[in-house]
Formats: sequence, C-alpha cells, structure tokens
Amino acid sequence: METANPLDNLEIIARLREACGVEKDAQLARYLNITTSAISTWKTAVNAPFKACYDVHIKTGVSMEWLIKGTGAKFISNQNEIHSWQEGQVGLGNNIQPDPALSVSQDFFIKTFIESIDLGVKMGFFPELTEEAVNNLPYVARLIYSDTIGKARKEQEAKKSQ
Repeated sequence: METANPLDNLEIIARLREACGVEKDAQLARYLNITTSAISTWKTAVNAPFKACYDVHIKTGVSMEWLIKGTGAKFISNQNEIHSWQEGQVGLGNNIQPDPALSVSQDFFIKTFIESIDLGVKMGFFPELTEEAVNNLPYVARLIYSDTIGKARKEQEAKKSQ
C-alpha cells in the first residue's frame, strides 16, 4: 500500500524553479533535460522528485535540504571552505561556480562526501550500506578528491596559459 508523501511536491518544484532561475515548468524541463510531462507527474507523485533535486543541487550548489524541505540555508556555507558561492550566477545555463581563490581541505571533502552518502541512503537513493562499504567510503572520497583537484588544477593552468 502506498503511503502519502509527507513532502509537498508542488513546493519542491517551485524551489527547483527558483534555484534554476526559471519561472515555468517548460524552462525547468529544458534546464534538467527532461520532458514537461515528467514535471507534471511529480506534482501528484507519491515520492518527491529526489533525482531532480540532486541534479539541481549539483548544477547550482543549492542545498538538498532547502530544495526538499524548504528549511535550512539555501546555499551550504562554510567560511573556511569552498562553499562560498558567487552571487548572481544562478540561471538557465549558468551554474554557480566556487570562488577559485578558495580551496577545499581533503578532510572537509571526506566528511561532506560521507554525509552526502548517508543522506542518499536515508532518502532512498542508495540501499543500506554494508559495514565494508561504510569502511571504504573514506578511501573512495580520497580518490574522488584527488581526481577532482587534479582536474581543477589542469583547468586553472589552461586558463592561465590563454
């Protein structure tokens, strides 16, 4: 038996539009590269559009908590880390970019990665993790961190040489 969704999908969709800097469902659909009928389906769905929230979170930097629940800070902010987002860069085709003058510590990245995976499990994105998988999360996070930092450095060097 299906249970009622404790979240308000219409409010979630409104926050998705706001985060993407669009006013209409058709614009949101284009931004997410989905159909408008998918958005129409979300409006009466039993479950919230978690994947869309995640995609918007990744593209814009808007917090998952704000997108899904409408609570907490719209943007995750930590003064000592890279989550100091530039103003005015939300909009169709304009992803928010972190301030290049800041850097992310490996410890902060690992902590945030593990918290994100935990949230994903709680939200049903991932199945419950085995003890072995939980123990391997810091290792996976370090690999992703190293790969991401390496790519970012190459990108910065390429921009400097132009």
